[in-house]
Amino acid sequence: MKKLNFLLAIGAAILSAEEGMEFTPSFQSGMPLPKEDVVAIISQSTREENSWKFSISANFNEYQATTDSMELAYPSNTSNGLFPTFFAPEGPIVTMDFDYHPGFQVGFILDTPYDTWSFGGGYLWYRGHSHGSAEPVSSTYYRSPIFVGPFEASLNSINADWHLDIDMIDIYLARPYFSGRKLSVNPFLGLKSGWIRQDFDLSATIFTAPSNIQTASTDSRAWMIGPKLGFQSNYLIGARFSLFGNLATSFLYTRYNTLTLNYLNAIDESSFLSNSGMNTFRSIMDAGLGINWVSNGRFKININAAYNLSILFSQNMDRALIAIAGTQHVAPANLYLSGLSVGTSFVF
Repeated sequence: MKKLNFLLAIGAAILSAEEGMEFTPSFQSGMPLPKEDVVAIISQSTREENSWKFSISANFNEYQATTDSMELAYPSNTSNGLFPTFFAPEGPIVTMDFDYHPGFQVGFILDTPYDTWSFGGGYLWYRGHSHGSAEPVSSTYYRSPIFVGPFEASLNSINADWHLDIDMIDIYLARPYFSGRKLSVNPFLGLKSGWIRQDFDLSATIFTAPSNIQTASTDSRAWMIGPKLGFQSNYLIGARFSLFGNLATSFLYTRYNTLTLNYLNAIDESSFLSNSGMNTFRSIMDAGLGINWVSNGRFKININAAYNLSILFSQNMDRALIAIAGTQHVAPANLYLSGLSVGTSFVF
């Protein structure tokens, strides 16, 4: 009897404690949260029921542009027993420096009251330049895969410049989904368009006649348009900071309005190859990972920093054109754009 009374007393104490406690409501994974339970984050930071919100953003980028298959030459030496019958490699390959260059990106997001859908867009501007060279060194000479056919020769010195201009425009529709209090996923579907311009110039002096100069130059002008699909995820880490990551892919109809290759030697002998007007399809992958801080108050200010990477598959047609001139066939080279982005956005 005493044991029964003891158990009844414990049960009554538990029920009494439960009546004075507040429990955190449970959430169904993948479903939108009530607005009062959502902490402000990134582009969803100021969305309210039945209201329109508009934000603008600006980012400063420090990006490095690189490309595959941009080896300029390899060195050899006249002291090698295989010279001049065979041009045996002897030393490090001559490559481009691929420096970092500044750029910028601007964008907007329009949040609608219709089931939390949003409409956004952005513009990316980048201008890059890379240089590569090899100076004369005693008995060292160079062989370049860029000079083909009658322009193939042993070289005394090399100077190369590659200019890359990129302009990209994105527009998209998105809707956020939340999993618990901290994690959100924002899938989006949109349209991507852009222009890519490349100029490559290589000049070299002849090993047996250093005063003689020959050149090779390529010119590429391409525009593209197609669908873009991806998502951005956000994870709250506290103190109004959040981590974010994004991944997207685009499948683009691409037209090369200009795609040419020119050779010229010291005695004004020239050669010309063109594939201008080429139509094809290309894909682009965009990825990024960063951290964001958002202010408190009615009007929000976001500050963010991220590392971004874009892979433009098979976009460098210049090297493929050189291979064709040398009666070879190689796949077009990829372009890579990567680096740090720092920016801010204002939500009204």
